[in-house]
Amino acid sequence: MEILNRNIYITVLAVSLLMTVALSVIVNRRREFPGRRPFVAMVITVSVLLIITILQTLVRDEESLLRWARAALIPGSFIAPFWCMFAIRFARADRPLPASLVLLMMFIPAAVTASVLLNAPPGAVFAHAWLVDTPIGAMMEYLAGPLFWVNTYYAYSVFFVGTIVFIRTAFRVHRVYLRQGITLTVAALIPFLTDLVFVFNIGGLPRVNLLPVALGLSTMIIALTIGRLGFFHVLPVAHGLLFRNLTDGAVVIDFEGRVVDANQSAHALLGMTRGSKGSPARDLLKAVPDVERFLDAPERIQEEIELRSAEPIWVSLASVPLAGRRGKPVGRLITVHDITHRKLVQQEQERLLAELQDALNNVRTLQHLLPICANCKKIRDDKGYWTQVEAYVMEHTDARFSHGVCPECFKLLAPGEQYPEPPSES
Repeated sequence: MEILNRNIYITVLAVSLLMTVALSVIVNRRREFPGRRPFVAMVITVSVLLIITILQTLVRDEESLLRWARAALIPGSFIAPFWCMFAIRFARADRPLPASLVLLMMFIPAAVTASVLLNAPPGAVFAHAWLVDTPIGAMMEYLAGPLFWVNTYYAYSVFFVGTIVFIRTAFRVHRVYLRQGITLTVAALIPFLTDLVFVFNIGGLPRVNLLPVALGLSTMIIALTIGRLGFFHVLPVAHGLLFRNLTDGAVVIDFEGRVVDANQSAHALLGMTRGSKGSPARDLLKAVPDVERFLDAPERIQEEIELRSAEPIWVSLASVPLAGRRGKPVGRLITVHDITHRKLVQQEQERLLAELQDALNNVRTLQHLLPICANCKKIRDDKGYWTQVEAYVMEHTDARFSHGVCPECFKLLAPGEQYPEPPSES
C-alpha cells in the first residue's frame, strides 16, 4: 500500500511538472504580457521544487532525505516573492519594477539559499531532523530553526500583499474578467493554505507535504485560466496614460465581442453608459449606423459617418482587429475622432458653392456677333428667325424693357408738339 501511494504521489508530481514546463513556455512567448518575466520565473521555480520533491520521494536513507529537504527550501523561498513581483508588474503595466524593490524582495530568499548551500550557521534552517513514517514511506520531520521561520512569515506576508494587489487590479480595471480573476486568485490560494496546514500541523493530518501537489494543481488552473477562459487575451495597458488622456474615443473589445475598456471620450461621443464593461459591443454602440460591419470586418476599416444622435455629430471611426503573436484574433480596437466642426464647415462651403453656381447659371450674356437688319433692326436668331431686338435680348438675358419715344422720333410722330420733360427722380 505504501508503494502504491508513493507511486501515485510521484505520478501526480510528474504530471504537475509537465504542466509547469508547458505553462512557462506558453507564457514566455507572450512578449507583451506585463509581468511575464516574474511569472515565468515563478513557474520555473515551481518546476525545480517539483523535481526536488520527486527525487526526495525516491530516496530512502536519512542523509539523502535531509539533503533534499534542505534543497527544497531554496526554490520554495523564491515562489512568493516572484508572485508578488508579478502582481505588482501586472498592476503597473506601463512601468517596470524598480531595481531597489527587486533587490529588497530577494534578500530573504538569497539568505536562505546561502545558508542551505553553506550549511551555516548550523541549525539556522533545521535545528533538528528525524525520520517519520508517512503514507508514502519514510520522510523527514524537523524542528524548524530561526531562519526557517523568518522565511516562512516573510513568504506569507509577500504572498498576501501580491494577492491583494492582483485582486484589486484584475477586478477594478478589467471587471469583464471577473470569473477569470476569481479563478486565478483561487489558484494562488490553494498552495498557500496547503502549506499553512502542513507547517503549523493544523487538523492533525498525516505528515505528508502536499505543497508541491498543490502547486501543480494551481499550475493547471492557471493554464486553464490563461488558455480556455481567455485571461490576458487583451492585455492591461497603461490605463491612466493611454486611455484617460486620449482626446479621441477608444473602445477595446475582446474576442467574444464584449467591451473590455472605454475611455471618457468614447462615452461622450458614442453615448455609452457608465459601468458598460463586459456588455456586448453591439448593444453599447447603437449610435453607430451599421455597427456590425465595423465589428465583423476582417481587416482595418475607417469611414466618416454621422452618428445617431439628437444633434449632428460626425466622426471618423476606425475598427482595427487585434491579433496575438500567431495571428489569432484576440479582440478589436475602435477609435473615434470627432470631425463635426470640419463637416459643418464643409457643408456650409458646399452650400455656398451651390448657390454661386446657381447664380452663375442664371447669368446669361451675349458674347457673340449678332446678325441685325440694317433697316428694321430685327435680329436673326440661331434658328434663322428674325425677332425684335427687345424680344431677343429678353430671351437671352434677364433684362426687361419699358417702351418710350426718343426726342427725334417724337418730332416725326407729333410735329409742333413739345417733347415732354422726363419726370424728376426726386
